[in-house]
Amino acid sequence: DVYALYYGGHFYLTEDTTMDLCFNPANLQNPDVDVTICLNGYTLYGPNDRLFRLSGGADLTITDCTAKTENGVYLAGSIVPVYQFTRGVVVGIFDGGKSTFTMYDGIIDGCGRNNSAVVDIDHVGGGLIDMNSAGIINLYGGVLKDYTSYYGGAIYVGGGKLTIDGATISGCNATRGRGVMVHNANAKFVFKSGEIKGGTQNHGLVAMLNGSKMTMSGGKIAGGQAANYGDDIFVNNAEAVGTVSGGEAYKNGGNL
Repeated sequence: DVYALYYGGHFYLTEDTTMDLCFNPANLQNPDVDVTICLNGYTLYGPNDRLFRLSGGADLTITDCTAKTENGVYLAGSIVPVYQFTRGVVVGIFDGGKSTFTMYDGIIDGCGRNNSAVVDIDHVGGGLIDMNSAGIINLYGGVLKDYTSYYGGAIYVGGGKLTIDGATISGCNATRGRGVMVHNANAKFVFKSGEIKGGTQNHGLVAMLNGSKMTMSGGKIAGGQAANYGDDIFVNNAEAVGTVSGGEAYKNGGNL
């Protein structure tokens, strides 16, 4: 029952679970609610809507106390979106900068699906996570994988700050930014550790447009694709600023 989340607190899955409704605390008398969900090795399926809509100061943390790596394979519980007709099918952040999404462990699995029916050049937005104009995303671990959108197959940053420090993005696709799109002058991406890889479309695993900013001090951005699949970091003009002081990034274009 999604209504239990509106009281805030820590929640642990004890079996595979399907959410009955989107978690959307915007209309609460006190929308500044803090929720932590431990996947506990199970799968959380979405409702006939996105799973989480954060605004008004609502904070969400995803983790998994059972997560482990065996023989090079990351094993953890999963979040699987069922509904594909919105931007950010797992998390949408629509806020004045107050809400935060944090992930420590777990797998956000797009299952090879896409939301291309509702995102395009006139209705831009991301795939698994969409941060519309402000807010904070912190990814300290876990995996986001296998989803396609128009801008930002895994994550679209239209404003606010995205930090990746340990997470992996793999197998996502988009017309711009197969893994991450950083779109506007008030949008910032900080990459400290982790990996962004895979995908087969053009214009970068990470794409920077319209005065956005990126700093990279570690981690790896590498598609492993042929040259015609575009740069691993794509910069559309000199107004976007990227600073690389460490890590690995290949086939870079623009002013990085």
